[in-house]
Amino acid sequence: MASAHSSTIAAIASPTGVGAISLIRVSGPRAIEIADLACGGIASATMPRVARRCKIRDAAGSVIDDGLLTVFLCPNSFTGEDTVEFAGHGGILVTRETFWPVSSNAAPSTPRRASSRSAPSSTASSISLRRRASWISFPPRPASRSAPPTPNSRAPSENGPPQPATSC
Repeated sequence: MASAHSSTIAAIASPTGVGAISLIRVSGPRAIEIADLACGGIASATMPRVARRCKIRDAAGSVIDDGLLTVFLCPNSFTGEDTVEFAGHGGILVTRETFWPVSSNAAPSTPRRASSRSAPSSTASSISLRRRASWISFPPRPASRSAPPTPNSRAPSENGPPQPATSC
């Protein structure tokens, strides 16, 4: 499927600051090729939507980070284009160092620009966007709720009503 966007972009998709995991997203027609360059060729051999361990390397071949790579083929991605996500160790330094080998082969971007690629351009697209939103929505809570459990009882099990708590 041909993309309406001709450039391949890369963006740090995790929040700025200290965190346990960083996420770098590459989207566009060359996303898999760029991921292959950064990870030694495993992106093109990875099944779509399956996380696979990879070592991200710099131009000299030194390992920068060890993380997970996930490939999303068009049109089954957030942007509707081929997309590759790198989930690695968090923190500002590691995230920036990991971003360099990826962004050197793609146009650096911001998460907002990457998200705008998925903006609806027609009624069919807005229906698709609503479907995506429903995937992450929580079901409504029931109107009536039972009383909260007391500290001396356990939650009901398949075997019957709550039983008194035992001390260990």
